[in-house]
Amino acid sequence: MAPKAACAVLLQRVNTDELQALAQGDVPAAWAGRHAEQSMPPAFVAQRTLALQQGAGTHPLAGALYWVVQAERVVGACGFKDAAQDGWVEIGYGIAPSCQGRGLGTQAVVRLCRIAFDSPQLQWVRACIEPGNAASAALAHKLGFVVGPAVTENDGTTVHIWTLAR
Repeated sequence: MAPKAACAVLLQRVNTDELQALAQGDVPAAWAGRHAEQSMPPAFVAQRTLALQQGAGTHPLAGALYWVVQAERVVGACGFKDAAQDGWVEIGYGIAPSCQGRGLGTQAVVRLCRIAFDSPQLQWVRACIEPGNAASAALAHKLGFVVGPAVTENDGTTVHIWTLAR
Protein backbone atom coordinates (compact mmCIF):
# COMPACT_ATOMS: atom_id res chain seq x y z
CA MET A 1 0.00 0.00 0.00
CA ALA A 2 1.33 3.47 -0.91
CA PRO A 3 2.00 5.91 1.95
CA LYS A 4 -0.68 8.48 2.58
CA ALA A 5 -0.05 11.90 1.06
CA ALA A 6 0.46 14.68 3.55
CA CYS A 7 -2.50 16.95 4.15
CA ALA A 8 -1.94 20.43 2.84
CA VAL A 9 -0.34 22.97 5.11
CA LEU A 10 -1.26 26.61 5.35
CA LEU A 11 1.03 29.49 6.22
CA GLN A 12 -0.56 31.91 8.63
CA ARG A 13 1.24 35.13 9.56
CA VAL A 14 2.25 35.30 13.22
CA ASN A 15 0.65 38.45 14.66
CA THR A 16 2.22 40.92 17.08
CA ASP A 17 0.50 39.53 20.19
CA GLU A 18 1.71 36.04 19.28
CA LEU A 19 5.23 37.35 18.66
CA GLN A 20 5.28 39.02 22.06
CA ALA A 21 4.23 35.78 23.76
CA LEU A 22 6.86 33.79 21.85
CA ALA A 23 9.52 36.39 22.68
CA GLN A 24 8.83 35.67 26.36
CA GLY A 25 9.08 31.92 25.79
CA ASP A 26 5.32 31.36 26.02
CA VAL A 27 2.91 29.55 23.72
CA PRO A 28 0.44 32.09 22.31
CA ALA A 29 -3.00 31.63 23.88
CA ALA A 30 -4.67 31.08 20.50
CA TRP A 31 -2.54 27.97 19.93
CA ALA A 32 -2.57 26.50 23.45
CA GLY A 33 -3.44 22.85 23.09
CA ARG A 34 -3.39 23.14 19.28
CA HIS A 35 0.27 22.66 18.48
CA ALA A 36 2.70 19.81 18.13
CA GLU A 37 5.43 19.54 20.75
CA GLN A 38 8.52 21.55 19.74
CA SER A 39 6.64 23.35 16.95
CA MET A 40 7.06 26.83 18.41
CA PRO A 41 9.97 28.96 17.18
CA PRO A 42 12.58 29.88 19.81
CA ALA A 43 12.23 33.15 21.70
CA PHE A 44 15.21 34.72 19.88
CA VAL A 45 13.40 34.30 16.53
CA ALA A 46 10.35 36.20 17.82
CA GLN A 47 12.60 38.88 19.38
CA ARG A 48 14.45 39.32 16.06
CA THR A 49 11.14 39.46 14.17
CA LEU A 50 9.72 42.12 16.49
CA ALA A 51 12.87 44.22 16.12
CA LEU A 52 12.79 43.96 12.31
CA GLN A 53 9.12 44.84 12.13
CA GLN A 54 9.71 47.97 14.22
CA GLY A 55 12.36 49.22 11.78
CA ALA A 56 11.08 52.04 9.62
CA GLY A 57 11.25 51.68 5.86
CA THR A 58 12.10 47.99 5.78
CA HIS A 59 10.87 45.61 3.10
CA PRO A 60 7.45 44.12 3.97
CA LEU A 61 8.96 40.64 4.16
CA ALA A 62 11.61 41.71 6.70
CA GLY A 63 11.19 39.36 9.60
CA ALA A 64 7.83 38.02 8.43
CA LEU A 65 7.15 34.89 10.46
CA TYR A 66 4.48 32.31 9.62
CA TRP A 67 2.88 29.43 11.42
CA VAL A 68 2.93 26.17 9.49
CA VAL A 69 -0.59 24.91 10.14
CA GLN A 70 -2.01 21.50 9.28
CA ALA A 71 -5.56 20.53 10.23
CA GLU A 72 -5.91 23.64 12.46
CA ARG A 73 -2.80 22.72 14.45
CA VAL A 74 0.65 24.36 14.43
CA VAL A 75 3.25 21.86 13.23
CA GLY A 76 6.11 24.35 12.73
CA ALA A 77 7.10 27.84 11.69
CA CYS A 78 8.94 29.47 8.82
CA GLY A 79 9.78 32.95 7.68
CA PHE A 80 12.18 35.54 6.38
CA LYS A 81 15.19 36.05 8.62
CA ASP A 82 16.05 39.62 7.65
CA ALA A 83 15.31 42.43 5.23
CA ALA A 84 15.84 41.72 1.54
CA GLN A 85 19.31 42.73 0.29
CA ASP A 86 20.57 43.11 -3.26
CA GLY A 87 17.77 40.99 -4.73
CA TRP A 88 17.85 38.13 -2.21
CA VAL A 89 16.19 37.18 1.06
CA GLU A 90 17.08 34.45 3.56
CA ILE A 91 14.51 31.99 4.85
CA GLY A 92 14.36 29.80 7.91
CA TYR A 93 12.03 26.93 8.69
CA GLY A 94 11.38 24.24 11.24
CA ILE A 95 8.88 21.43 11.64
CA ALA A 96 8.16 19.66 14.93
CA PRO A 97 10.09 16.38 15.16
CA SER A 98 6.87 14.37 15.45
CA CYS A 99 5.65 15.87 12.17
CA GLN A 100 8.80 15.49 10.08
CA GLY A 101 9.14 13.15 7.13
CA ARG A 102 5.66 13.81 5.74
CA GLY A 103 6.39 16.59 3.25
CA LEU A 104 5.14 19.39 5.50
CA GLY A 105 8.45 21.27 5.43
CA THR A 106 8.56 20.98 1.65
CA GLN A 107 5.06 22.41 1.34
CA ALA A 108 5.91 25.25 3.72
CA VAL A 109 9.12 26.20 1.88
CA VAL A 110 7.35 26.10 -1.52
CA ARG A 111 4.73 28.53 -0.19
CA LEU A 112 7.37 30.73 1.44
CA CYS A 113 9.34 30.95 -1.84
CA ARG A 114 6.14 31.90 -3.70
CA ILE A 115 5.61 34.74 -1.23
CA ALA A 116 9.21 35.88 -1.77
CA PHE A 117 9.02 35.75 -5.55
CA ASP A 118 5.75 37.72 -5.54
CA SER A 119 8.05 40.63 -4.71
CA PRO A 120 9.46 41.81 -8.06
CA GLN A 121 12.76 43.02 -6.58
CA LEU A 122 13.66 39.56 -5.28
CA GLN A 123 15.63 37.29 -7.60
CA TRP A 124 16.96 34.74 -5.13
CA VAL A 125 15.91 32.98 -1.95
CA ARG A 126 18.63 31.51 0.18
CA ALA A 127 18.73 29.11 3.11
CA CYS A 128 21.77 28.68 5.36
CA ILE A 129 21.93 25.01 6.32
CA GLU A 130 24.36 23.38 8.74
CA PRO A 131 26.39 20.60 7.09
CA GLY A 132 24.94 17.95 9.44
CA ASN A 133 21.32 18.84 8.68
CA ALA A 134 20.72 16.22 5.98
CA ALA A 135 16.93 16.63 6.01
CA SER A 136 17.06 20.37 5.29
CA ALA A 137 19.73 19.87 2.64
CA ALA A 138 17.59 17.18 0.95
CA LEU A 139 14.54 19.46 1.07
CA ALA A 140 16.48 22.36 -0.48
CA HIS A 141 17.98 20.11 -3.18
CA LYS A 142 14.55 18.65 -4.03
CA LEU A 143 13.14 22.17 -4.52
CA GLY A 144 15.96 23.25 -6.84
CA PHE A 145 18.16 25.17 -4.42
CA VAL A 146 21.84 24.99 -5.36
CA VAL A 147 24.44 24.48 -2.65
CA GLY A 148 27.11 27.12 -2.39
CA PRO A 149 30.09 27.79 -0.21
CA ALA A 150 30.42 27.04 3.46
CA VAL A 151 30.61 30.17 5.60
CA THR A 152 30.95 30.86 9.30
CA GLU A 153 28.09 32.86 10.79
CA ASN A 154 28.50 35.48 13.54
CA ASP A 155 27.77 32.90 16.24
CA GLY A 156 30.56 30.62 14.95
CA THR A 157 28.23 28.13 13.26
CA THR A 158 29.36 26.81 9.87
CA VAL A 159 26.61 26.67 7.23
CA HIS A 160 26.30 26.07 3.52
CA ILE A 161 24.46 28.74 1.57
CA TRP A 162 21.76 27.18 -0.59
CA THR A 163 20.24 29.46 -3.26
CA LEU A 164 17.08 29.26 -5.36
CA ALA A 165 16.81 31.55 -8.37
CA ARG A 166 13.50 32.98 -9.54
